[in-house]
This record gives sequence, C-alpha cells and structure tokens, in this order.
Amino acid sequence: MSSHQVRPAAGRRPSLTVTARVTAAVLLGLAGGWLGLSVAGSVHHEVGPLTTSMRIVPTWGGGTVVEIAPLGELRLATHAGPLGIHATLDGFDVEEARALVTNPERLSTLKPEAVADITWAVKMAVLRGLAAALVGAVLLAGLASRRVLSAAIGGGSVLVAAACSLAVAVTGWNPNALAEPRYTGLLTTAPSVVGTAESIVTDFSTYGDQLAQIVGNVSGLYSATSSLPLLPDQDEVVKILHVSDLHLAPQSWDVIATVAEQYDVDVIVDSGDITDHGSRAENRYVEEVRRMPAPYVWVRGNHDSAVTQRAMRQVPNAVVLDGKPREVAGLTFLGLGDPTFTPDKSLDNDERKVTEATEDLAAAAENLGGVDVLVFHDPTDASLLDGQAPLALFGHKHYRKVERGETGTFLMTQGSTGGSGLRALEPDEPTDILLSVLYVDRGTSQLRAYDDIRLGGLGSAAASINRHVVDHAGDTTYVAPPPVDGTGGETGATAVPGGAE
Repeated sequence: MSSHQVRPAAGRRPSLTVTARVTAAVLLGLAGGWLGLSVAGSVHHEVGPLTTSMRIVPTWGGGTVVEIAPLGELRLATHAGPLGIHATLDGFDVEEARALVTNPERLSTLKPEAVADITWAVKMAVLRGLAAALVGAVLLAGLASRRVLSAAIGGGSVLVAAACSLAVAVTGWNPNALAEPRYTGLLTTAPSVVGTAESIVTDFSTYGDQLAQIVGNVSGLYSATSSLPLLPDQDEVVKILHVSDLHLAPQSWDVIATVAEQYDVDVIVDSGDITDHGSRAENRYVEEVRRMPAPYVWVRGNHDSAVTQRAMRQVPNAVVLDGKPREVAGLTFLGLGDPTFTPDKSLDNDERKVTEATEDLAAAAENLGGVDVLVFHDPTDASLLDGQAPLALFGHKHYRKVERGETGTFLMTQGSTGGSGLRALEPDEPTDILLSVLYVDRGTSQLRAYDDIRLGGLGSAAASINRHVVDHAGDTTYVAPPPVDGTGGETGATAVPGGAE
C-alpha cells in the first residue's frame, strides 16, 4: 500500500449519495406535511348559530364529510384526491337558533351570510392547512438531516404535492354531489339533514345555497323542529313513500309513520305482502293503516288473500288497487292484485299467471292512456310495463332494485320494509328495513329524484339515506345498492355502468 493512501477513519460511514439524500428529504417532507396537516390544520369559525371546525385532511378518497355529533354524518362525493374537507360541529347557540325559527326574515339573511362564512372558512382551511403542512415538512426534514438544503427540499415536495392535489380536486370537482348526499345516523334526524325535494339540484350556481341550506337544516334540527321554511317550491313535487313486504312485522308501522311525518309525504304506496298467511286473524294488523299520516295505496301480494283485501277495503285511509284507476294526491294510480296466493313458502308461484296479469295491467294502462304510477307485486315481468307510465312500483323480491326501461319508465322494486317480517329473527344478523321516498314532478309526473332509506334491523337504531337525482336528458340505468340475501348480507350484485351507484 502506498504511503500516500489514507484509510477511512474507524466507525465513519460512507457518505450518502446525492440521490439518496434528496429521496430521504422528499419522503421526510411528505411525512412531515401529512403530520402537520393532521395536527394543526383546523379553522374555527361561526356560521349562523353554529360554531364549526373545518380542516383539510389527508385521505385517499377525497370528498367532504360533515359531522353532526351525536346524530350522524353527511358524506358528499365532491372531489377525488388525497385531500378531503372535514367539518365538525363544536358548539351551538340555542337562542340564535330559536330566533331563526321564529323570524323568517332572519333566515333569508342567513343564507348569504352563511355562504360568505363557509367560503371564508374553506379558504382559511386551505391556507392554514398548507402552512401547517409546509412547517411540518421543513421541521421534520431539517431536524432529521440537520441540513438546510434537506429542509428546503422537504418543503418544496409538500408544495408540489399540494399543487397536484389541488389540480386533481379541481379537475374532478362534482357540483352535483351536493344534490346526492349520503346520511348515516339516527332515523328521526335524517330528512332534516339530507334536505327535502327542493334540494334536488344539478346546477353549480346553487352550490352556495345548498351549503347554506345544510346550515339552516342543522340549526332547525338542534332547535327541535323540522319545519324551517327553507325552500319555497314545495308544491312542485308529489312525495311518495314506497314500502313493501311488511309480512306482519310489528315495527313497520312506527317506521312508516315516522318517515311519512318527517318527510311530509303526500301518499304511501305499499306494493304487497302486508300479511304472511292472509288469514282472518291477521286483519287486526292491517287496521294500523288507519293511523298513517297519508293516504295508503295498496295492492295485493302473493301472501295476501281475498280476505285481506276485503279487510283493507274497510280501512278508511286505505286505497285498494285492483284493476281500476284511482286518483290520489294529484296522480293517477293503477294496480292489479297478485294472481297467486302462496302463503306456504314451500309452494312456488305460477309464473304463467304472473306474466298474464302483468300483460293485463299493461293493456289496461294503454287503454286508459293517462296513468302516472303502476303498482304490481311481482317484478318478474316488469319490462312488460315499460312505456305504460312514468313509474312502476314492485316488491316481492326482498331486495331493492331500480332500473330505467328502454322507453323511459322507472321500474322500482322495493326491499322488505318489514325486514322480512318475523323471519328476520331466523338469521344470525337481523335483516335491514328498506323503504324509499320518491319525488315526482307534479306537472309532468316524471320522477325527479328518490331517497333510498336503509334502517338497521331488530335492535339497531342506525339509518342511512342515499339521495339519487334523475337526469331526464340521459338514458341512464340506475341500480340501487346490491340486493340483500336471506341472511341480511349482500349478494355481490354489481351496478350497471353509468348508474348512480
């Protein structure tokens, strides 16, 4: 060995390459930015009577979440990307909320104020989040490497990541998400939070109004009222509550009455199987129809007998459909009872009779030429009714499905509003209770939107609501959440491409 060659000092590690140092600084910067954003990105601000916190949060799915503790949360698929908007309710001014309820003029001034407040809060949340992420990135990258250059690289990586995230959010921004909220929480608060039919919008110019409406709805909710005069055009739609397959479930009547009152529906439509065996002893169950807060339109299912139908005709609030058109809430309904009677589950329906009855209903509708809603229990041949009315309602299958026919009819199959009745006790997990609120245009009789409501089965107070807005300009097929099998689990059905789900 040459006398001029110097060996490395004992214990000294070889220097990292430039690439390795830059990579480490970038990773440390991103980690520090993520940490800073999570810890110090909140902005507290008053919006009307509410004290709120808003922050930009790291998330893989993007979107907007509004937490209304302890009632539930509202989720809006506003955008994609690694950053989401998270809003929470920190405090509530009861006196100011009461003033809103008693003074409609104050409510009208709240809307522009709320829009300005929320806009300011979002901007501040973005700026504060960016600052917190930048500080976190610089500190973590700088302290870990003890190099100014590494700190600068870490900060720069956060700025680049923020710019890319913002670009993804802006590019994928979905203003229609405000018209299709998903609420999860307690049943009695759900319609107040999701909004009524007038919140069905597709125009981005109404974005501010929708945000203000959410604020107003929550204000009314916390002041123990659901009657805030938020929107002026309530008369433009007929609200139909679609239920089916109660099967003697004792809890169904309270659920139906609660939803009907909360949504202030105009008519309740039951597409059959209100009983299990169609016996005379079960007539006492159908007597509960008289206390429902809206007219109860009913068609016979395969578990309902002629005895059941005669009993329903005796109930003052019931409207029995069996081949003749009936005018209810400004809409013309036409239905036909199921031609089969199979209370014994071991017996199969006569599919030929079902097909013939469906054909008879289609022919009757065509002869009338002016039917708004068709009702039949068994959807096996639902396509035969396509083109005979804007809307056709079914049950029988105990799962929810919504399709748009080739000629424009919405074919809507409802799940079991009774949670499969007493059979809900058989599986390990209770079967969910399903019902829907449909918003039908009063002038055209076309479906404008619908809310799918899913309630936890026996022993559960949870609820979820999914708002679907119908685009009449398109020829879209909508398929609601996957069918539920007999054990309460999903069957794995997939949505049709281009559908709402």
